Amino acid sequence: MSNNNITLKQNRDLGMDCLRILSMLMVLILHLIMPGGIQASLRSFSVEYYAVHYLLVLCFCAVDCFALLSGYMGCQAHFSYRKIWKLWTQVAFYTISLFLIAHLLQWNAKVTYTELLKAFFPITSRHYWYVSAYFWLCITMPLCNYLLLQCDKIYIKNFLWGFFLLWCIVSQIPLLSDSLEELHRGFCGTWIIYMYMLGGFIRRYGFRSLIPNCIVSRFFLMSQQSPSRRWYFIFYLCFATLAWFFATWTPYLSSKFLHHELRYYRMVNYISPAMVFMSVCLLAFFRNLSIYRRCQPWISFFASTSFAVYLIHCEDHVLELLTGAFSAIGKWPCYYSLPAIIFIAILIFVGCSCMDYSRQLIWSFFIHRK
Repeated sequence: MSNNNITLKQNRDLGMDCLRILSMLMVLILHLIMPGGIQASLRSFSVEYYAVHYLLVLCFCAVDCFALLSGYMGCQAHFSYRKIWKLWTQVAFYTISLFLIAHLLQWNAKVTYTELLKAFFPITSRHYWYVSAYFWLCITMPLCNYLLLQCDKIYIKNFLWGFFLLWCIVSQIPLLSDSLEELHRGFCGTWIIYMYMLGGFIRRYGFRSLIPNCIVSRFFLMSQQSPSRRWYFIFYLCFATLAWFFATWTPYLSSKFLHHELRYYRMVNYISPAMVFMSVCLLAFFRNLSIYRRCQPWISFFASTSFAVYLIHCEDHVLELLTGAFSAIGKWPCYYSLPAIIFIAILIFVGCSCMDYSRQLIWSFFIHRK
């Protein structure tokens, strides 16, 4: 066997870095389809409509994957509150820098000094909703890690399943979920903390410990060996197909047989059971994934810049430039539009990564100069 095919197992799980890169690409695809205007330009119930929405559903678990990764990687790591300071400085750097660039280029009429003040406090002003939610996770992270390491496994397991039933399952019932609207359908720190606990539990006790001791679980666990990696990917596709069916076919079938269009998008949000299961399946698929030696430096680099990709392209002024900019793609045939969406997402990812690499070089220059 040649040296090019030899894989190197390191202490760092590069499979998790691959999942981090994929999750950020998914976020980019989501923003291209929805704010980018592709979804709005689709012709209802066309082939392109179903194809683009299936890609949308496949990518909708990205945020849950990020929170799972935080718990999986952080539950056994040493936590320092300096991490909050580092988080604030990186976020503030991009909010202030992009604000000044927008002010100089006069991108839009929203460039005001009030926006500049908010740019200095991006976490409290919810400039980025995920960063604000992650900030609360950072504050509670020592407590979460203590519970994961010190509490009995059965108590944590019961908490995770109880929270899942009361939040995720009830949210799918319209008449019973009105009280959950204040939880922003997953756009809050509470949901990120829950997914962190879920990822930490999986890291500490494994996937099998998460499955309830019932007849169905015993059926799946008759074999002493863990399911192969491809089965996790198959389960991921099955849950995605289920969510896609409810989101796209419910309006069509209701309009055809009930003569009234019903829309059911509850399966396509962050707290949906399908999205939770999809993110867990992807975590299982990428865990301990063997990576070719020549690919490892590139994976480590792009994984380290994935957060900056989010900060750059989701900044308010940049996101406003992207809004509606790709609506023409929605009118293309699906065999053109789907590859185009993925390709543009990769281009944006690489471009933002290069920008963050330049920031790191400038930052290192000033530090060494001191």
